[in-house]
Amino acid sequence: MSKPVISCFEEIRVKLMKRIVVKKEKMRKVVDTICPKPREIVEKNKVRASADCIPSDTGSTKIEVESIGGSKYVVDIQRRTCACRRWNLTGIPCKHAVSAIHFMREKPEDYMDSCYLKKTYIATYSHTIQPVNGMDLWMPSNELAILPPQYTRQPGRPKTKRNKDAAEKENDGPKLGRRQRSLKCETCRRLGHNSKTCHRHLPLKTSISIVTNAQKKNKLNTGEASSTKAKGTNPPPPPKVKE
Repeated sequence: MSKPVISCFEEIRVKLMKRIVVKKEKMRKVVDTICPKPREIVEKNKVRASADCIPSDTGSTKIEVESIGGSKYVVDIQRRTCACRRWNLTGIPCKHAVSAIHFMREKPEDYMDSCYLKKTYIATYSHTIQPVNGMDLWMPSNELAILPPQYTRQPGRPKTKRNKDAAEKENDGPKLGRRQRSLKCETCRRLGHNSKTCHRHLPLKTSISIVTNAQKKNKLNTGEASSTKAKGTNPPPPPKVKE
């Protein structure tokens, strides 16, 4: 059921007010300096780094890390970049970066992006939404009432389905054609067409003419043609008898 605009804004304000308090209290209970989800990713990368990566010293802040599969990646600790680009895109050290950081005797937590820190999260939800009295306590206004926008009907038949994104379109399987095999003709009782298009599925005339010619030849060979009467001829009249 649709609601007035002011009532809708009031519901959004109350939900945001409650959400800010819940997020703030939840993060205050966290003991770690990093948010829980980034912490899980870092711990997984630590396990992968110990089992899959072999760092090599180059005498600079750039470390060459070789994986068991044979591929090599250059990790720049000073610029916080890796050749696999996971560290660049997410801000969380990948397994190659974790291996290089451990090789330099440092902690991966010190190389996390500032957006994943607990203090940043608390600072984001530090503001509060002030409470508001009910509508019956509001001061009356001389301004015009807020009305919904006028609806203008678009030309054409209204759409019942929304326009799907390219990623939502189903491309699996062959494309279905317009021919429906479930149709059954009422004239010839065959599938694949109806009575209106039945004449398109009739056998060719050449095959019919070939069959009729073969039948005529068989009749001539068996003598059936001599016994039949010729078309357009009358039998001879009987002879007259003199009295």
